Amino acid sequence: MQQPCIHIAMLGEFQVKVGDAVVSGGGARANQIWNLLQYLVAFRHKTLSQEEIIDAMWEEGTGDPASALKNRVYRIRTAFARAGAPYAKDVIRLSGGVYAWNNDLPCQVDTEIFEDCCARAAAPSLPQAQRIALYRQAVDLYKGDFLPAACFMSWVIPLSRHYHTLYFKSVQSLLELYEATEDYEAMYEVANSAAGIDKFEEAPHKYILLSLMGQGKQAQALNYYNYVSDLFYREMGVGLSEELRALYQQIARTVKTARTDLDVLREDMREDPASINGAFYCEYEVFKNLYRIEARAAGRHGSSTYLGLLGLSAPEGGEPARDVLERGMEALYRCIMDSLRRGDVFSRCSASQYVLLLSPITYEDGQIVLTRIEKNFKRVYHSRKAALVRNLQPLIPVDEW
Repeated sequence: MQQPCIHIAMLGEFQVKVGDAVVSGGGARANQIWNLLQYLVAFRHKTLSQEEIIDAMWEEGTGDPASALKNRVYRIRTAFARAGAPYAKDVIRLSGGVYAWNNDLPCQVDTEIFEDCCARAAAPSLPQAQRIALYRQAVDLYKGDFLPAACFMSWVIPLSRHYHTLYFKSVQSLLELYEATEDYEAMYEVANSAAGIDKFEEAPHKYILLSLMGQGKQAQALNYYNYVSDLFYREMGVGLSEELRALYQQIARTVKTARTDLDVLREDMREDPASINGAFYCEYEVFKNLYRIEARAAGRHGSSTYLGLLGLSAPEGGEPARDVLERGMEALYRCIMDSLRRGDVFSRCSASQYVLLLSPITYEDGQIVLTRIEKNFKRVYHSRKAALVRNLQPLIPVDEW
C-alpha cells in the first residue's frame, strides 16, 4: 500500500498535511513543537547533533532541554498519528544521540520546490515559454516570507532573507520575460502579488506601471504612481528613483494620445466639485513643478509667495514612533486642508513633514496661517509623544537661482 505523502508549507503560513489531512499540534504550547519540526525539516539534508538542536531551540540555562526535546518529539509523533499517518512513530529518527527528519518518507517541502524551480528557470538555454512556466510556478509558491510566525528566531532570519532575495530576483526575471512577450495582464498579476509581499520593493511597482501602460490604462497608471510616491514619502521619508520618475513623465505625456479640442480638454481638466473645498493637495513631483512655475512668475512680476514647512518631532528630537507619526500626520493633513484657502497648495515631502505653497501673501500673514494650523492641530491632537515644528521662508525667484 502506497504511503500518503507529507506536504509541508513554510513560505507564508506554516502548514503540514498528510495526504488531505492537516496535522495539528493543539494545546497551549503548540508553537514549541512546531518550531522543532520546522527546524528539522529546514535542515533535513544535514546531520544535526542533539547539541546543535538544543542551541537553536533553547536559551542557555533554560531547564532541562534534553528532556524537553524528547517530549517535543513525542508530541510531534502524536500529532502525525492523530492525522492518520501510518508512519507517525518514524517521522523523526533518533540514532546515536542525533535527531533527524526521516527522509525515507514521501515528503514535499515548498521551499525545496521553490528553489528547484528558480534554479532551472534561470538557465538561459531553456526555451522562453519553459522558463516562464518554471518562474511562474516558483513565484506562485511564495505565499509570504519564510516562517513569519518564527521570524524572531536566530536560525530563521538568514533563511528568510535568502528566500526573500531569491523570490524578488525571480520575480524580476519573470517580469522581464513578460515584458519581452508583451503579456501585460500576467505582468500585472505577478507584480501586484510581489508588491503585496513587500510594498517597499520598487521593481514590482515599476512593472505594475508598465503593465497598465501596455494595456492602455494611462490614467490608472498615473493614479498608481501617485499612490506609490505618497507611500514612500509617508512610510519611509524618501522619494522614488529616477527610473520611476522618468516613467511618470512618460505616462503623463501619453495620457491623451488623440487630437481633441479645447472644450473637451477643459472638461477633462475640471475638478470634481465635491473635492474643491479646502486647499489643493498633490503628489510631491507635481508640487515641485508648481513651485517652479511660481518661481518663474516671481521673477517677472515680483509676486509674494512663501514656502511653509510643518512637521512632527518627538519630544527628545527625531521622528516619533511609527504609530504616533501615522495618527499625527493624518490629523495634521486635515488641519492643513481645512485651514488653507482653495488656491493654496500642499504636499507631503517626507514621512514627517508637509510643505505648503502660499501665494500671494506677506510674511506676517503667512505666520498667521501657520499659527492657525497649529492651534487647530493642538485642538484635535492631544498626544505628548509628538510636537509640531514649523518654518516659513520666502520663495526665491528663478532670476536669483
